[in-house]
Amino acid sequence: MFTSLDDGKDVSTVKALFVYNFTKYIEWNQHNLQQKFKIGVMGQSDVKDKLVLILKGKKLYNREIEIIEIKNIDEITGCQILYISKNESDKLKQVVDRFAQSELLIVTEDKNMAAKGSCINIVEKEQKMRFEMNDSAIKKAGLKVANQLYELAIIVR
Repeated sequence: MFTSLDDGKDVSTVKALFVYNFTKYIEWNQHNLQQKFKIGVMGQSDVKDKLVLILKGKKLYNREIEIIEIKNIDEITGCQILYISKNESDKLKQVVDRFAQSELLIVTEDKNMAAKGSCINIVEKEQKMRFEMNDSAIKKAGLKVANQLYELAIIVR
């Protein structure tokens, strides 16, 4: 699951597609899912608008999807995915300290964020969008990840 930046898609669309595709390979406990599958976006990012477009009318785990803008850490409660934009990378430690064991998939887009505790970090390498996965962060979050996703990822420990 990597995408060349030469195929006409803008970076925000590619990142939003990555987030959506991650949901196909990651499993949350059904009893922890609320009425809606919530994806929070922290910080200024076109990814939020792209997620709204891509996920319109779709369901995850037979639940409607809600994309919310996160302005402060208290608003993360109840989210299954948190996308932290580059301009909010400095909040990662606070988020990890508070939500590391709450089945929250933390997705970031800045250098070395997987090594600093995010579950998945979307990066650009050799004109392609790729993603790094922090196996220990995913296990600590209590999420189950399909082997296919591990095979496509750059593993960070």
